[in-house]
Amino acid sequence: MREIVRRAAELLSLASCLLNVLIGTGDREITLSAGSWELSRRGLWRGRVLVAAIDGGWRLAGVAGHCESAWRDHGPIWLKVAAD
Repeated sequence: MREIVRRAAELLSLASCLLNVLIGTGDREITLSAGSWELSRRGLWRGRVLVAAIDGGWRLAGVAGHCESAWRDHGPIWLKVAAD
């Protein structure tokens, strides 16, 4: 059962990365949460809307600041993106 949960989490992460590419932050390794925070940091309205929606959902599960946390966790990837 643990392996099924791990694979399901990986599938969700991959789907999140696909959605991130579709919204336009430009890297396939960044999740939707981290990408949305980046768009919000850039002042784009779609980023603010996505952050509000994603963080709102996570808040229901008792997690605060999910998008910002995801953005910080992706720090090395953001450095790679900036270098490209």
